[in-house]
Amino acid sequence: MLGVNNMAHCQVPPPPPPPPMPQQYNAMPPPPPPPPPPMYNAPAAPPPSDYQMQAYQPKTYLSNAPNAKKLRL
Repeated sequence: MLGVNNMAHCQVPPPPPPPPMPQQYNAMPPPPPPPPPPMYNAPAAPPPSDYQMQAYQPKTYLSNAPNAKKLRL
């Protein structure tokens, strides 16, 4: 029996690809998003203290940089 060889001699075209399925999320609109939580007025942040204001001064950063030139202030 030449079953395997007979299959090789028969050039059967491959079956056509199935038609693309319609995408499900386009068929039905998505559910509405949940409502956001109610907004409330958050308490105002306290003003920055003197220590916080001094910590971010540029001259403090430059004087602490290892390779910064010494500036005459």
